[in-house]
Amino acid sequence: MNDLEMKILNQAADTLSKEIDNGILFEILTQDWFKMEITFGKDKYHLHPEMEAWCRKHIGHGGWTYSSPKTWEGMGDKIWIMHSMFGRTTFAFKEEKHLTLFLLKWA
Repeated sequence: MNDLEMKILNQAADTLSKEIDNGILFEILTQDWFKMEITFGKDKYHLHPEMEAWCRKHIGHGGWTYSSPKTWEGMGDKIWIMHSMFGRTTFAFKEEKHLTLFLLKWA
């Protein structure tokens, strides 16, 4: 394979890769649920009560649930949730601005 053929092949591979990435991104953005969550390990387990109280004060209604919802339908008026299993705790948020506030405080 000469240099020109190699260059064409590389450009085709790059284009295909970008199209695949765009397709995946489009699929994520058009789904009902775009995950806005963060998961902590055991090192922050002792902070659960403080994190929960902070969320209630600064974000609003939320609380414990069994897992991150696939959609917020059926979650009532909760705008954030938290769940924990095997020392890993996840906080999920309905709105991006709430995730950002939470990250600024706790991450």
